[in-house]
Amino acid sequence: MRRAGVSLFVLFLISSSFPWAAQAHQKACQQGRSLTVTQLGPQRSGPRWSLTDGSGLKERLRTVIRTREAWVEMWKRIYNANPDEAMALLPEVDFSREMLIVAALGARPTGGYGIIVDSACEREKELQIVVRSLSRVKCGAVTQSLTQPLDIVRLPKSKLPVVFCEIEEDDCKIGLLL
Repeated sequence: MRRAGVSLFVLFLISSSFPWAAQAHQKACQQGRSLTVTQLGPQRSGPRWSLTDGSGLKERLRTVIRTREAWVEMWKRIYNANPDEAMALLPEVDFSREMLIVAALGARPTGGYGIIVDSACEREKELQIVVRSLSRVKCGAVTQSLTQPLDIVRLPKSKLPVVFCEIEEDDCKIGLLL
């Protein structure tokens, strides 16, 4: 009987912590309108992870890009290379209909770190953006190189003020949960 009780308790812990970030966002957005979040760049299959881990942004950053001019300046910072080469790779964005959310984790000493702009919703006259900072460092082998994880997503254009909701996850099951 005691083993059954312990097993049920462990099962409860696993099931209750499984998608806690998604549950928290769903609860926050129950009284708001959820928005479609689309990662910039080609869509990949499998678990969602950072757009890149070599962004050139060494400091933590959360920002909203609503104009082409701001986008060009941000892209130059992100790309951190020859300006002509950076501009040739600049993704097109229709700022009359869309805006961008940029989230950078900042410099990290190894691989195994990531950042995801997870979701967005309009609620109480503001736009809430959920950003998840991820770590797989305690999970085992990671690359031994400096990284600067970055995520960029497209959202429908909005003039509402933006509030970032931060979630940190340090879990070796992250790849299975995203």
